Amino acid sequence: MTITTERAFWILNTYLRQSTPIDFGIMILSEPQTCLVTVTQVSLADQSISTRLVADNIDANRDRRISLCPGVFSFFQLGEPSFEAYEKLCWHSVLRADFPDGANVIFAEAFNQIGCSIIPLR
Repeated sequence: MTITTERAFWILNTYLRQSTPIDFGIMILSEPQTCLVTVTQVSLADQSISTRLVADNIDANRDRRISLCPGVFSFFQLGEPSFEAYEKLCWHSVLRADFPDGANVIFAEAFNQIGCSIIPLR
């Protein structure tokens, strides 16, 4: 279901306030890349966020700034018909940003707070 930018950033702010580990997926050079991150900063004004990789290696824990402009946002939850593409995975909700060039970014909240590391980007 398509949602407003304001609602998408409210959801991202919830991840930030709760320090929720989320599965993050993006397409890089036609290859899906996934990792477990926490949101460390949210800016609706800039339409960007910062994330930190969840890793044992302390050196890997640097923040990465991600621009989500001009993304169009969708939110899918377990139990809704629109969640069908994700229902066999370990998530209960998925926030997706689709961009004009066909790229997309996914933030998925897992049941187990450990993450799935398998993200279908379409």
